[in-house]
Amino acid sequence: MRRIFAAAAVCACACAFASDLKTSAYESARAAEGELAEFGRVRAEKISEKRAELDALSAQIRALRGREEALRSALAERASLASASAFCDSRAGELAADIGEFSASFFPASAPFAPRSSAAECLQKLESESGAWLEKLFNPLAPAPFSAKLPGSREKIAGKIFRVGAFEYFVSPTRAGFLDSSGVLYGEKFAPEIRAFFAGESNVLPADVSGGAIFAADRNARDIFEEISLGGIWMYPILFLGFLSAAVFAYKLAYFARVRRAPEGIARRVKELLARSDEDGALEAARSAGYPYSRLLLDLARSRGLPRAALEEVSYESMLEAGERLFSGLSVLSVSAAVAPLLGLLGTVTGIIKTFGDLSFSGAGQAQFISAGISEALITTEYGLVVAIPAYVAHAVFSRRAKSVLSDMEKLASSYLSGD
Repeated sequence: MRRIFAAAAVCACACAFASDLKTSAYESARAAEGELAEFGRVRAEKISEKRAELDALSAQIRALRGREEALRSALAERASLASASAFCDSRAGELAADIGEFSASFFPASAPFAPRSSAAECLQKLESESGAWLEKLFNPLAPAPFSAKLPGSREKIAGKIFRVGAFEYFVSPTRAGFLDSSGVLYGEKFAPEIRAFFAGESNVLPADVSGGAIFAADRNARDIFEEISLGGIWMYPILFLGFLSAAVFAYKLAYFARVRRAPEGIARRVKELLARSDEDGALEAARSAGYPYSRLLLDLARSRGLPRAALEEVSYESMLEAGERLFSGLSVLSVSAAVAPLLGLLGTVTGIIKTFGDLSFSGAGQAQFISAGISEALITTEYGLVVAIPAYVAHAVFSRRAKSVLSDMEKLASSYLSGD
C-alpha cells in the first residue's frame, strides 16, 4: 500500500509539474507572439517611412530633370539668338556700307548732305548727263569692256559691248554676236556682219527684234562632243556599252545573213542516197543544205548504222553546238538594254544634285541657271535610252531568229529520223 501511495504521489507531482510546464510554455509562446507582432508593426512603419522618403526623392529628381530640360532649351534659344544677332549685325554692316557708297555717289564729299547747287544748275547738269547717256546709247562706236557668257556653259569670254538703240552686241577677237538680257552670247552666225559694222567697213547691222526667240534653237545647239563633256563621267560607260552593242549588232547581222532556210525534202533525199549506198552523194546533198543545217545532216549521215537513240543524241549535240553560236553575244545586248538607262538615270541624279549644290551658293532666284543645269543633267538619260532601245530591239529580233533556226533544225532532225 505504501508503494501504491508513493506511486500515486509521484504521479500527482508529475502531473502538477507537467501542468505548470505547459502553462509556462503557453505563456512564453504568447509573449513571443506579441514580440513578433510588435517587430512586424515596427518594420512596417519603417518601410512606410522609407517609401515616403523614396517618393520624395523621385519627385525631386523629376523636378531637377525638368529644370535641366528647361536650361538646355534656354541655352539652345540663346545660341540661336546669338547667331541671329551676328547675322543681323553683319547685314547691318553691309547695309551701312551700301548706304555710305550710295551717299558718296550722290553727294560730294565737300557737301555730303547739303548740295550747294541751285535748281537751275541741277537741271542743267541733269540735261547734260542725259544727253551724254543718250549719245552713248545711240552711238555704236562707244564700246565698253564686257565679259559675255558662253551658251550652254558657265564660261565667260572677254570682249567689248556696244549698243544700237535697244539692241546689244558683243565683239571679241574670237567670237561675236548678240547679247540677251542676262549677258549670254548668241546668234554667232551673224559675226561677220557685226564685225564689219563695228570696224566701220559696213553700214548694215543685223538686229534681233524677237529678243532672242528666233535664235533659241541656235543658242541651245550643241555638238556631240559638247554633250559628252556636259554629261560628265557617266557618259563614258554609256558610250562604251553603245559601241559594244553596235559591234555585237554588226557581228550578229553578218552571222544571221549566212543562215538560209534548208531546202524542202533535203533530209529525205540524204536518207535515200544513204539507202542506195551513195555516201558521197549523201554528203554532197547534206552540204547543200546551208549553215547550220548542213552540220546536222553531215553528223547524221556519218553516223548511219547507229540505233535511233544514238542518232537522237548526235542530233541533240549538233543542235546544242549550233545554239551556242546562235545565241552568242546576245547577252551583251540584253545587259546593255538593262544597264544603259540605269547609268543614264544615275548620271541625271548626280547632275541634279550638283546643280542644286551650286544653287545654294548662287541664290535661289536664278531660274535660267536651274533649267540649264537640269538640261545638262538629262543628257545622260537621253544617251542611256539611245543605247538601250536599239540594243533591246536587236536582242529581241536576233533571239527570235535564233529560236526559229533551232526549231527548223529540230524539224529537220525529226524528219531524218522518221524517214519522212
